[in-house]
Amino acid sequence: MRTSVKVYGGGMSRCCEQQRSDSYGLELLSTKPPCLSNRSEITHGTYDMAVVQVRRAWWTGPREGTTLMTENAWRLVLLLLVSAWCCGCAQGPRDLSRMRAPYNQAIQSTSAEQMLQNLVRLKYRESPEFLAVTAIASQSTYNGGGSVGVSLPEAALSMLTLGASASYSERPTFTFQSRDDPEFQRGLLEPIPLSTIALVTQTGWATDRVQRLTIKNINGVDNATSAGGPTPADKPEFEKFQRAAYLMRELQQKRWVELATVKSEELLIKKQDTNFLGIPWEQVSTEEIALLKDRGYSVRPVAEHPELAEFYRTTGDLSLRFHPLAWTTPEAVELARLLEVKPFQDAYVVKNSTSEEGQLGRIILRRDGDYRTEMQLLVTPRSVLEMMYYLAQAVPAPPEHLNANWMTTTRDVTGAVFDWNQLTAGLFQVHVCADCPPPDVASVAVPYKGYWYYIANNDLTSKATFSLLQEIYNIEVRGGDKGIPFIIGS
Repeated sequence: MRTSVKVYGGGMSRCCEQQRSDSYGLELLSTKPPCLSNRSEITHGTYDMAVVQVRRAWWTGPREGTTLMTENAWRLVLLLLVSAWCCGCAQGPRDLSRMRAPYNQAIQSTSAEQMLQNLVRLKYRESPEFLAVTAIASQSTYNGGGSVGVSLPEAALSMLTLGASASYSERPTFTFQSRDDPEFQRGLLEPIPLSTIALVTQTGWATDRVQRLTIKNINGVDNATSAGGPTPADKPEFEKFQRAAYLMRELQQKRWVELATVKSEELLIKKQDTNFLGIPWEQVSTEEIALLKDRGYSVRPVAEHPELAEFYRTTGDLSLRFHPLAWTTPEAVELARLLEVKPFQDAYVVKNSTSEEGQLGRIILRRDGDYRTEMQLLVTPRSVLEMMYYLAQAVPAPPEHLNANWMTTTRDVTGAVFDWNQLTAGLFQVHVCADCPPPDVASVAVPYKGYWYYIANNDLTSKATFSLLQEIYNIEVRGGDKGIPFIIGS
């Protein structure tokens, strides 16, 4: 007597056929047979796995003394086969779980290495280059096979043979793009908006770190403007600005100063004239009214002096607000003196001096002199490339490279060599060594011209500043990217 039990994969069905023979055969198929007259659909729990039950078929005239394998034995063998057949069905989620973290780590580390390498290039007066990973595709292939043979004599189980084979291969494919398009270059060169400076400040970054990196001038107080380009031969001015940034950080830590967006009324007053009350109406021309109206200003009589006119507008601007208790401290008074603003005020409007509004607020040409808005901070922001140049000044110069004039030597007014660590102290520092630093020493390291340049793993200040630079780069330059397509196939 022979019974063939066939297990079909697609529909989780079973079909039993019966013939006369001396052994039992077991076959695993991948397609349905042409006829499934005695089938039934079987599912098992949430795993959707067929539990095949083989029932003893009825026939007439069996050979005397023939012994059948028990139903439990058949269930065990068939369940093992079905499990082996289904093991490859869940490889997609397994591939994602296995690949996502390593690819994420690789993208993060290589992006940091690319940025540090560009900082080193700028120190050597070489052009930066950005290579974007635009797509990642990984194709996984699984091959497997197996065989089971069961031979039964007249009475009992005599021999069981098993065989299996498996193979795996992975073919990752990466797509790169050189970022030399005009839109990308414009993003590097254009000054960042004040809204970005406010965003990173309001999300927890220290105000002195943000100001030193992103701003090159506040109310004429210079923050090493020349350091935003190739290394200059003369020492830049920055001490007064750094002192102002430090004082603002002290007030920020006490929660006595904040950068916020508030509605305010902006007035135009005469520059350098603290007694200015308004403009005589006969000196106000229709051309001037039209010019200022295009910029959002209106004209009205001064409340207590109706014979005088004043220009005003209501705006929702960035404002540096002070707590009343802040003016009881010497830090706030010194900050107002350094930035040349009137002290003991609740708030100061922050304007971008490079914008049309900033230029209007700073200088308005009139017949009777120059005018500017009262109690405001005129800020000149840096571009992303200027920030990179600024931090690149911290890259140390090996002596032989200086002697070979591969780097610029900067000197102060006395002719002494200027140490750029004075500019970036407490903000950013890069180390150089002849050999590759170990991973526990370097957070990120790149080789260049026979040396290794790296940021120390225990230098949290430099790591934070480097992270801030990358964050602003992602906002202002990579903001138009739609991300990296990651395709996994198996």
